[in-house]
Amino acid sequence: MKKAFIYFVPSLVIFCFICEGILADTEPLKKKADDIPFTIEASVNTIKERIKKGIRSDVWFSKNAGDLEVLRDTVWEFTYKVGSAEYTDSIMFETDVETAPDGTVGLGCFNQGNSFGWVLYTEFPISMGGGRGFAATIEGPVLEEYYFFKITGNAASGYYQSENTDTGMSYDFYMLTGKRDNSDVWISDDPGDLESLCGAIWEFTSDTDGVAYTHVLTFETTVETDDEGYAMLPYRDHKGRIGGTVYSEFPSALGSGYGFYAITPGPSQNQIYAFKISDNSAGGFQTIQDISTGEFLMILPMTGIRKDETEWVKISGSVTYEGTPLCAMVLANGQHMFSCGDDGSYEMEVPLDENGEITLFGFCDGFAPFERISGPWEMTDYDILMSLAGSDSRDMSLTSRFDTTQATPGWVKISGSVTYKGTPLCAMVLANGQYMFSCAGDGKYELEVPLDENGEITLFGFCDGFQPFKQIRKLPINK
Repeated sequence: MKKAFIYFVPSLVIFCFICEGILADTEPLKKKADDIPFTIEASVNTIKERIKKGIRSDVWFSKNAGDLEVLRDTVWEFTYKVGSAEYTDSIMFETDVETAPDGTVGLGCFNQGNSFGWVLYTEFPISMGGGRGFAATIEGPVLEEYYFFKITGNAASGYYQSENTDTGMSYDFYMLTGKRDNSDVWISDDPGDLESLCGAIWEFTSDTDGVAYTHVLTFETTVETDDEGYAMLPYRDHKGRIGGTVYSEFPSALGSGYGFYAITPGPSQNQIYAFKISDNSAGGFQTIQDISTGEFLMILPMTGIRKDETEWVKISGSVTYEGTPLCAMVLANGQHMFSCGDDGSYEMEVPLDENGEITLFGFCDGFAPFERISGPWEMTDYDILMSLAGSDSRDMSLTSRFDTTQATPGWVKISGSVTYKGTPLCAMVLANGQYMFSCAGDGKYELEVPLDENGEITLFGFCDGFQPFKQIRKLPINK
């Protein structure tokens, strides 16, 4: 498993398939620990000198490689103040844990000046807060530097100290804070992680101010591997431009976790598709990244569907009640639109199901839900004739929680569940152009949606056999 700087250091995202020389800036740091005379044993001795006061002289050091797992193959920035001057040091930790003859484990590391050192897991004296934590020793040409820290998530805190290598003079301890550099993101080197995309055609749709944009990516059949060992799958987009896809860790701005990260490079901006797939559908984010700054200029929720394995057909018609056009939700095999024109018409492309059929729904407030299952030959110029809802029509329960604090600026996170008398329902939940189905078995849903021009969210719920749900909620704009 390898790490690379691809998300926030755009100069390293190279045209084509993300990669040759992606770690060029860190190549000087890739030395073998065996070639450096500063050993784990030497680090143990120097650390003992620093922390043995206040505790017994037989300082404990870990012999369990798992204690160093959190630091393997990461980059951390440590900040401390000496007087009024503030200093920030970057330390890159290696991948392989080494073991000394006595069993003590250590992890090699380098600072921004290319000075080598070791980090150990040890016990701290009461003066450092007690307990156990990490102790890193960096042996430089002028100073031998010590970083004592404990980690919580992606943050660290502790103490910094240094010693003049010529005079042996030790300086005071200074409080230290640290954070993991989130630009060191994992990229898969396993071609199998990209196998599900090989030879596939995917259509991705995002929405901006009510206007839907569709992008089609046609993936090659063969995964390539660059000199650094990263697995990459080339593709062409709907405009014929070449891009590359990796399977990688996502930055938090694009949902975190792991999935496919496709980049179509441009002269000043990269077109990025970050998505996760489930069978023949996908979800994720589409964004534009400024190459000069690495900033994501916009982040839009995105849905996708695989086109090469599914036959698509066009359906059309109108929605009426006794000849009067209706504004209704028309849903067919996962695709949807509203028939809100003057004539109540609808027209869209939909995939056939595994039986070669289309399940067509019509939902309109005050009317009984409409359902028709048929072959595609009946779905051209097919009119949906709605009936008034009866007095015994059922209403679903759709709960909602609106969160403006965790969403992208101008967007809102909505979560909740769809039930009927406590029983979860498989329903379509739609809000300001974004939608999902609450069909996981618990009736729950979660969406991130844009506020409209009035700062409002219009939330719908549609389920076979139930009256449509509609709620309009005005929220403060999250800037």
